[in-house]
Amino acid sequence: MADINIVLLLGFALWGAVVGVIVGFTAVGIGLLGVSGLMIIFGLDPLIAVGSMGIAGFFLMLSGAVQHKKNNNIHIPVALMTAVTAVPFSYIAASFSEEINEIIPLRFILGGIIILSVVLLFYRYFIMKGDETPFQFSKWKKFTAPVLGIILGGLMGVTSISGSILVVMFLLVLQMPAAMAVGTTSAVSAVSLMVAGIAHIQGGNIDWQAIAGLIPGALIGAAVGAKFSDRVPVKVLRIGILVILLAAGIMIFV
Repeated sequence: MADINIVLLLGFALWGAVVGVIVGFTAVGIGLLGVSGLMIIFGLDPLIAVGSMGIAGFFLMLSGAVQHKKNNNIHIPVALMTAVTAVPFSYIAASFSEEINEIIPLRFILGGIIILSVVLLFYRYFIMKGDETPFQFSKWKKFTAPVLGIILGGLMGVTSISGSILVVMFLLVLQMPAAMAVGTTSAVSAVSLMVAGIAHIQGGNIDWQAIAGLIPGALIGAAVGAKFSDRVPVKVLRIGILVILLAAGIMIFV
């Protein structure tokens, strides 16, 4: 590791805390805000930003998942059936992230996912009718979960985006309640980002000083956000997710 810049280290820690609180509340922010911020605020190369935030994101999501488990917000069967395909595909995608970036710049991939997430969530929250109903893990959902894992695992590996797109898919496709979608997302993302992080370390896509600052800040922020997530009204949580996504869109394209 190069000489440590204390001011920069504190900056990474502060950014980790900000992203951590957001992720703790909504499971959204690691890729959309975290990676975007490392690129725009700190000037990191996209590949380094993705790899570094992915490592920090593992600890962040793990911290959030522990608290969500205490709150009974994780649907274990959905998490397992999604992770069984998301984990290997996240590793494969992370291993080939440099080649993918040469074909399609990661900035454009991030921006496209942000736009898709905003559109899908807006439809789910403001156009689809009916209140949330108790979740039923039917046969077609048991088949759909691992299929989603393939797609989402690939996206996590190459962008470190995890919470946002997983929350969208769990909400829209599997029709999960918001709190359960957030909690289950934290569990799946933690394992997938851990495996993708190994691939990024092997590829050299890591800024260790960034990680040293991001991890402690993210851990504290995620624990605080997850602890109070059940005390936030559903409407506030939904609006918060959309605002976060819109902010990320502005950050990535400006």
